[in-house]
Amino acid sequence: MGKFMYVKDKSLYDKDDNKVILRGVGLGGWMLPEGYMWGSHKYYNRPRRFEELIEYYMEDKSSYFWDQYYKTWISDNDYKLIKEHGYDSVRLPINYRMIMEENDKDSKVVFKEYGFDLIDYTIQKSKENDLYVILDIHGAPGGQTGANIDDSKDDYPHLYENRIYQEQLITLWKEIAHRYKDEESVVMLDLLNEPIPKHHNHLNKYLEPLHEELIKEIRTVNQNHIISVEGCNWATDFSTFTKRYEDNIIIHFHKYWNAPEQATIKRFLDKSEELNLPLYMGEGGENDLYWYSSNFKMYYQNEISWNFWAYKKRDNHNSVISYRLPEGWHKILDKENRLPKEEGKKLLLQFLENIKFENCEVNQTVTNHLFCKDEFFTTGGSYDFFGEGESFSVTEPYHDSPIRKEDKTNIVDKDGNKFEGVYGCHNKEQIKEEIFPYVKTNPGDFYNYSFAKSNKKDTTFISITHLNLDADIYVNSEIVEPESKDGVYYIEVKTNRSDNILTIESLNNGIIKVIKFK
Repeated sequence: MGKFMYVKDKSLYDKDDNKVILRGVGLGGWMLPEGYMWGSHKYYNRPRRFEELIEYYMEDKSSYFWDQYYKTWISDNDYKLIKEHGYDSVRLPINYRMIMEENDKDSKVVFKEYGFDLIDYTIQKSKENDLYVILDIHGAPGGQTGANIDDSKDDYPHLYENRIYQEQLITLWKEIAHRYKDEESVVMLDLLNEPIPKHHNHLNKYLEPLHEELIKEIRTVNQNHIISVEGCNWATDFSTFTKRYEDNIIIHFHKYWNAPEQATIKRFLDKSEELNLPLYMGEGGENDLYWYSSNFKMYYQNEISWNFWAYKKRDNHNSVISYRLPEGWHKILDKENRLPKEEGKKLLLQFLENIKFENCEVNQTVTNHLFCKDEFFTTGGSYDFFGEGESFSVTEPYHDSPIRKEDKTNIVDKDGNKFEGVYGCHNKEQIKEEIFPYVKTNPGDFYNYSFAKSNKKDTTFISITHLNLDADIYVNSEIVEPESKDGVYYIEVKTNRSDNILTIESLNNGIIKVIKFK
């Protein structure tokens, strides 16, 4: 494949033929701001409506607002931070209205260079920081989803039933593919984000033919880049993938708010096996730290490339970086009770100030949990995903666990009772330890927990909270002597390895609760 990343069987390879598992972040909120990223959950929940809001209050200064917004939501420092945290790629969600004029009358496309300048900027800064780029049409002409996330006019995905929009999309993708055909840092062309939700599933039959046409047309101008195709129903349903379109394709799913276990991705793994194509978990996040440390480890250990959503949000501790909304911001979002224009303008200017990199909070702990590195925690039920005999072993199989049932391990709550699954955390509060998934052990069972460390550290401190557990403990197969006090094992270990394994081998009936690394 020469100088570009490529697909071979179920894996990605770089230009030097090294196998690659991408671990990146999504630049949500920039070229397609979504309502919740601005603290809005009602009318003002998509770009075209934000534009109404800005025009009302900023009047002839509207263009100034948007120019400053695009310069500050993502800036040079963000790319540096992404690299410093250890990510290797960015997924860039693009609203078609940023790069072409909206046109409902015919298939003519008039491009807008300002939007392409932002794409060029992303590619340039990614190259400077040794990052790969995934180009994602997050909002297509006519709408591919029919929701706020694709900047829909009326919450219906018109793309599939209107040839005008399909021809515009083909023209748009051919332009993108041609402009960037020689860019080595661009690794994927993501055709359509989250096409056709379940409540519009009568349109599913149109998705595969549209994918085929787009791929065929893109290949007339660009044979270099991997093409990413997403399943329908928020990229969770692969039933529309009935064929292998070509060799240089990756199949793409999203995963939110469900159990951190192999069973939840089995259908994706099965389709990957059937089509002999790699998987990409292109969006997942919006959750709790324990969920991050389990799910993202699961993707990596299954050799699934992943992308965390979203890099930047407001007033939270579960994105890589966050900003604070101005005091009184909720008032400007009330469409029925307008603020005096000067007051609204003042809020918008403060918003621009708050989103600047230097005024944001960096949440290093999010990255640590995504990579299971340095200082993070995980739960007893979040042991590794390499299967029985390698990641765990049970002497008395248990058949009634609510999660990880296929492992026949006994996942319980803090008191040893049946675990009642809690898998979602939408706000800035974390799920309580009392409702984490723990694992109940029998004599002779063992469980492995991978942890990584940066080159800055040579000593790792580990604490294992348990209930009545007597165990032998190993790090990288070497037995260690822990200090035991009040239901906690304390371990200090020196290792010069970046990737390590903690093994807990049970000598009795006990419960492994929370494991903290520092």
